[in-house]
Amino acid sequence: MRLHRNVGERTIEHLDYIGSLNIQWWLTLRAMGQALPFIGNRYRWRATVKQMLEIGVDAMPMVSLMSICSGFILAMQGASELRRFGALHYVIELVAVGFTRELGPLLTAIAVSGRSGSAFAAEIGTMKVTEELDSLLHSAGVSDLGWRGKILITGSDRLRWLNGMVSNAVQSLPEGQGNYSFLLSVQGRIQGDCYVYRRAGDLLLDTGYDQVSTLIRHLDHFVIMDDVELADVSRDWTALSLAGPHAPRVLATLGFVAPEATGENAGMHSARIGEVACTIIAAYHVSVPRYELWFAPEHVEAIWETLQAAGATPCGLEAMEALRVLDGIPLYGVDLNDRDLPQETAQMRALSFIKGCYLGQEIVERIRSRGKVHRQFRQFALSGPPATLPFELRGTDQPVGRITSTASLESTGLTEPLALGFIRVEVMERNQPITYDGGVATALAAPPVIPRPTI
Repeated sequence: MRLHRNVGERTIEHLDYIGSLNIQWWLTLRAMGQALPFIGNRYRWRATVKQMLEIGVDAMPMVSLMSICSGFILAMQGASELRRFGALHYVIELVAVGFTRELGPLLTAIAVSGRSGSAFAAEIGTMKVTEELDSLLHSAGVSDLGWRGKILITGSDRLRWLNGMVSNAVQSLPEGQGNYSFLLSVQGRIQGDCYVYRRAGDLLLDTGYDQVSTLIRHLDHFVIMDDVELADVSRDWTALSLAGPHAPRVLATLGFVAPEATGENAGMHSARIGEVACTIIAAYHVSVPRYELWFAPEHVEAIWETLQAAGATPCGLEAMEALRVLDGIPLYGVDLNDRDLPQETAQMRALSFIKGCYLGQEIVERIRSRGKVHRQFRQFALSGPPATLPFELRGTDQPVGRITSTASLESTGLTEPLALGFIRVEVMERNQPITYDGGVATALAAPPVIPRPTI
């Protein structure tokens, strides 16, 4: 009789527990049914089911593994303690009840929140970058250029002197324009890059902030009997980038007719945005129009909010980096360094072959007369996910190149990641296969065209 009573009590307890779960499930279904007339088609049923599967079903392997390992540990620890009291037979109940009612839900909640939370955070970050890149390619995006620095060059000899220091023409550069240049060593190696802007009474060099001190030391070494003064004025300026097909429309909303870049030269124009005096640069671009707005640092918040109100979407560095890789533009310190030669970079817009002598010109002319370099900067399409940067490109049996920048543009319709890097010329001439740890790299003849959405 005692056995029957114990079995009956346990059965009633379990049935009561199962019944309470069914009641809660029924109340939930009834509440959802009552809410349906108010929700209607606005509720995303497919997305809800998808999230339930990702949070619950997909997490089962990890939750099961954690539960099994924790169950073994609890059983071993429980057995060692219960043996002292002669209650070893309670180990099974300890594990069953402990995991069913206490530890199981707790471990499940911790595992699911940790796994799904990190996955959702990564997904939201990816969605944000996708939205920003879409703005840059199809509407207008504004981003920070505070990482750029400025070097001011004054003095009566500034034009002649700088013309002999950089690889592009300075003396023939029209006032109000700028061009891209390399600064070379005597051996013709690239020591840095910059945009040289000619203004009414001075020259302004725009470069990466991390290059400013290096370039000033390099240039100052060659100021001998010249009336030239160099000054770091990076703290006097900050800048924002405005890029995208609708960037001219954003400027027009602010009452400024957007200028166009003059060929490969950038145009410099004065304007006022509200009460703030700005210099607007019509910058060199490949895929979409791009402008830079220079102004005093204390006005950055006001200009940022004004551009957003005019229709520009805030964009971060990751989206701008993807646009740079799409356009195939190298970045000094990442893709280029002081071991590279100008013609290897494929940036012929940085070179002038008619301006006269300048530092490193002998090597540049020697390469031009021979008509060939041993390696070349190219854009690549990768068949698989990229490895950790930088990584090697391999030919049939040896390294043949190096990838320095990558970007995923799957949201734009490009299924393969893009990359920038150097490859040996003979590999391209022989049409040899190029591989890396993770897939095959294909050199592109020109940047891919992103299809614009039809309205």
